[in-house]
This record gives sequence, structure tokens and C-alpha cells, in this order.
Amino acid sequence: MRKEQMIELVSLIAECVYGDTGNVSLGSTPGCGPVKLQIGFVNKVVQHDGIVITDAPASITDLVVGWIAKQKADDPHSLVKASAGYGGLFIR
Repeated sequence: MRKEQMIELVSLIAECVYGDTGNVSLGSTPGCGPVKLQIGFVNKVVQHDGIVITDAPASITDLVVGWIAKQKADDPHSLVKASAGYGGLFIR
């Protein structure tokens, strides 16, 4: 994952959590609940080329899958993928 891709994905996640109203509370429309993610060191192992989402609502998983599909559509040779790892969803 490139730095620009990481920034884009984190921005999309933040937008989904906050929603259109800027309200962070649970149940806000159209936002979702809080998300926990890690960038950099994960379990004392350097993972500087990806993001680990350790706790998130299902809507975030849908968002990530859609974002990865868009990356593949824009660039068929894109290496971005998601898999289980480090106690969550590892996107790299």
C-alpha cells in the first residue's frame, strides 16, 4: 500500500464514522460507530505498508472491500488486498 492509498482509506473511514453531520455518537446517521485501527508497529512488528483494523462495525468492512475493488478497477495490477491478520483485518 502506498502512503497516498493509506491516507485515502483512513479519510474514507473517518468520513464514515463522522457521517455528513460531523456527529460521532453511536447511531448517528449516516455515520457509524467507532473504529480502532493501527498503523506502524503491530505486536512489536513493523507494518509500515498497511493498516490493521482491530475493531469496527460491519459497514467499515464493506467500505474497505469496496475501496479495494475500486483500486483494482482503476489499476488491474494493484497489489492492495485485505486479509485476516494481527488480530483484525489487515489491509496492505
